[in-house]
Amino acid sequence: MYRIAIAPKGVIGLVSVTDASSIDITKFVGIAREVVRAFDSSTANGLATLASAAWQNQVAQWPAEFSFWRSFARRYFVSLCRESGTKTNQWLSPQPPDASTLDEILHSAPPMIGLEYLRGATLETAWAELDDWAQGAVKQHPDGLAGLLKACDETWNLIGRVTFHLAENRKNENAPFAFMATFTEGQSASGAPRHQPLSEALRQSISANDTGLLDRLLEPVVRASKSSSLIADLLESRKLFSPQAWGITQAFAFLSDVPVLEQAGVVVRVPNWWNATRPPRPQVSVSLGSREPSRFGAEQLDLQVGVSVDGEPLQPSELKALLAARDGLMLLRGKWVQVDQEQLHLALDHWRDLQKQHVKGIDFLHGM
Repeated sequence: MYRIAIAPKGVIGLVSVTDASSIDITKFVGIAREVVRAFDSSTANGLATLASAAWQNQVAQWPAEFSFWRSFARRYFVSLCRESGTKTNQWLSPQPPDASTLDEILHSAPPMIGLEYLRGATLETAWAELDDWAQGAVKQHPDGLAGLLKACDETWNLIGRVTFHLAENRKNENAPFAFMATFTEGQSASGAPRHQPLSEALRQSISANDTGLLDRLLEPVVRASKSSSLIADLLESRKLFSPQAWGITQAFAFLSDVPVLEQAGVVVRVPNWWNATRPPRPQVSVSLGSREPSRFGAEQLDLQVGVSVDGEPLQPSELKALLAARDGLMLLRGKWVQVDQEQLHLALDHWRDLQKQHVKGIDFLHGM
């Protein structure tokens, strides 16, 4: 049975006790042992382990001091995300809580062993130890800070970063898409990322007469603007700071730029039907009939040319509408599909020419 205790000199650690209110390690085989091993290694390692997403549900069943120290450790990591979210190749130690915040944390502390030794200096020392631990862990992690944060809690990687959202709005035929830029300020009580409109960051920056935070927040957006004319225009016109109703052409330009946006460090959220590497698009299909030749070269096979989406052949009217589309995307059978006019026409013309050349069919060997 274990409790978190504070020694007279302010050292935080686990102690084994026998009172009835203690945590019973036998109820948490594997998970609790991991925490024990981590605290045995160091206080900072124990707090960092306790802060990870894996403990969201278990800690609520443990003595109250576990939740208190988990919350404190997560406060450090959220601050780290805000400072370093846009510069993963440069370490920026987050500032410890100010005096008033330290007082609030101290007054929220639940009963625990050695509570009388809990001081602001104790919290500052724990903060500094967490920072030293994190710097060492980042150097050892193959994916650096981003990898460490993701391993502990996937939502941490979003904090302090800009997210571009694209959603469908089919009620508006002229502007069937909606765009909005947000930044992740922190987390809700449940641990979910808490998004704020990017305009709020602008307001805070103006109110505080401090452009530094906004500049750091927009660093990945500025990088993205160098490769995306759409983002460059949004940034220059300041339309980035307000929701936008988009037509098909703008939405398609945005979707096409998703890889460069993510490479620049912007988080992108798009409808789940869009895959930047393999977007939904029409395919020209060719078949040589269904009859098997009685012997090689002896029977002519009919040559069939068609267009399909997700393996489903299109009707002539659908193909006609597809060939007339000019915006890069088209809503077809309730799905948005990418339309590359030039490639589609080239493919169809090629196979239709062959079809005309072999009106009577094509022999098996030639067809293969």
